[in-house]
Amino acid sequence: MNMVFGNCSCHGTCSDPFGCHGNCEEPETCFCPPDNFLMDGEDCVPIEECECYIQDVGFLQPGKFFVNNDCTQRCNCTLGNLTCDHEYRCSNYASCQPDNGTNICSCNDGYYGDGLTCTLALDCDDYRNAGFTENGTYIIKPTNWTIGSFEVYSDMDTSGGGWTVFQRRIDGSVDFYLNWSDYKEGFGNVDHEHWLGNDKLHLLTNQRDYNLRVDMISSLDGLNYYAEYELFRIANEDNLYRLTNIDGYSGNAGDAMAWDGQKAWSTKDRDNGEHTDVHGECAVKNHGAYWYSICGDFNPNGLYNGSGSASLYWRNIPGSYFNNLKFLEMKIRPARSEEMEY
Repeated sequence: MNMVFGNCSCHGTCSDPFGCHGNCEEPETCFCPPDNFLMDGEDCVPIEECECYIQDVGFLQPGKFFVNNDCTQRCNCTLGNLTCDHEYRCSNYASCQPDNGTNICSCNDGYYGDGLTCTLALDCDDYRNAGFTENGTYIIKPTNWTIGSFEVYSDMDTSGGGWTVFQRRIDGSVDFYLNWSDYKEGFGNVDHEHWLGNDKLHLLTNQRDYNLRVDMISSLDGLNYYAEYELFRIANEDNLYRLTNIDGYSGNAGDAMAWDGQKAWSTKDRDNGEHTDVHGECAVKNHGAYWYSICGDFNPNGLYNGSGSASLYWRNIPGSYFNNLKFLEMKIRPARSEEMEY
């Protein structure tokens, strides 16, 4: 049935449509025509009658799968048998997207997973634990953040990765001598110079216990320095974004935040520093914004390439007190046990 007479040639089968089968004992014989027909047992049948043929899609190769346009059915072909899962569904936090001739469930921004199960990313470490390894911009949504998800820069390299960056200084292209409301909301671009925002930083640091890491490059010797703290947390705006925890220093930069615990946030238009009668308004004096303790040993938001107390400095780095850092990055990661291997 459906056979033609001619020169003997090999042919595909329903179970192996792209194979070459045939037993040519005679130079001319009846065979299954190569176009639109395949052998199914002893019969030559139209390809649409083969079980692994899908209308308007074509033959499903062994080991491949096909998902329909609304991601409600997933089919695969094994040994010539088509098996379809009619219960296939995307997660409520995913959408059906075309992908290389089929369709896939893709998690929405701020979620990660296989599309069938999507988990909310609270920070960059969630992405790292899910297998993401590239530095760059990711979408997160911390617990109790109600204004949708937002972008952050994720450092997936440093000390095992998983760091959510909330501040970066690199070239002085962004003005950091700004008001309370600017630091509340955040400013700059997360893949360049920026401050993420104190409202976001508050919710981030109160959903888990977080380490703080500060990476720096000194303009004096060009060397890399860092400081890590085992616990970092800030209060909400009603409590002046107070630095409630800054504990457990380690690193090679020296501890320049030792006196900053429990200090309130200060900006040029809202100074909450202590001893202003003696030291003046630190945010103005230091041309920045910070949890100032008697104008502080650390001035992360000072003037890039500035001078004196208005500069960008970390007091304990060797050299001048005001060492005018040429690179500074502040980032957090959920606290991990010491025995965890990276």
